[in-house]
Amino acid sequence: MKSILSPAAVVVGIALLFFVLYQQGSTIIPGLAGEVPSMEASDTEATDMSLLNVRAPYFDLPNINGDHVTLDSFSNTPLVVVFWTTTSGDGADQIKILDDYLASPDVDQQLVQVVAINSQEEKSVITAFMRRGGYTVPTLIDSRGVVTEQYKVRGIPVFYFLDGGGVVREIYTGILSARMVGDKVEQLLRGATL
Repeated sequence: MKSILSPAAVVVGIALLFFVLYQQGSTIIPGLAGEVPSMEASDTEATDMSLLNVRAPYFDLPNINGDHVTLDSFSNTPLVVVFWTTTSGDGADQIKILDDYLASPDVDQQLVQVVAINSQEEKSVITAFMRRGGYTVPTLIDSRGVVTEQYKVRGIPVFYFLDGGGVVREIYTGILSARMVGDKVEQLLRGATL
């Protein structure tokens, strides 16, 4: 006896196959649809790594109080620089995470400094965001995006981990949990003491 599948059964089978592939994170389906799958935040292709193991570009930016802060203000102290914006959900979330990290009793702010550089937003927007959240993360304002361009930022948030000499030892694009920030800071400090 010959069995012939109905057209409806074939369509359901193909739809089921596509659903399973999609749920498993396959890049086949987006490729067939002509879409380019998004890169993972930590993917090195999404990040310009040319600053790795070289002295970080100099900056002289105002903080939210109007005082100017330079890269040299952090000489001889490892520094974590994160670029962010209020319009990026991940960037805004990262400020909350950094605030929690800095408030932890385990963090010795004498050993490492953290500074967030807001990219291309007005001071009033940044100040309102920080005040509304009660955030105290040291924040600098790169309103024209000049420093953002010098650091070759391609995604927000992006972290630059600098040793005490101002050399970029690690670059990470994407959101980091407080624990991940702590782990990366420990690695940075261990490298500074070797």
